[in-house]
Amino acid sequence: RHFTTMDPPDERTSKRARHAARTMGAPKQRSRPGRYVTEGGITVDCAVRAVEDYEVEIARLVDSMDTHRGLVFESSYEFPGRYAHWTIGFTAPPLVLEAWGRNFRVTALNTRGRILLRAVA
Repeated sequence: RHFTTMDPPDERTSKRARHAARTMGAPKQRSRPGRYVTEGGITVDCAVRAVEDYEVEIARLVDSMDTHRGLVFESSYEFPGRYAHWTIGFTAPPLVLEAWGRNFRVTALNTRGRILLRAVA
């Protein structure tokens, strides 16, 4: 299992082409390892590693959330050619996003979060 993001379509891309480019959960390509800089000036290092038994890895991730912040999202809905099963999760997030009523707060949780906070504040 893997997760990737798609580059936003440019303005010349037709509505039909943008619709066809949507994956609805099934990535069309694997993430590529490497380094890039966002328009906001944040350097992103991307590492990709194979997972032999994703169920074991997800169980480890869920267990780690007993002592660390994190999340796991999973979709078990599948429809051939349209939707695919996917799972994504992480621990030790750099930021926490909180919302209540009409209020919203972003808090840095670590050094990485303090760097990101400058970009989103």
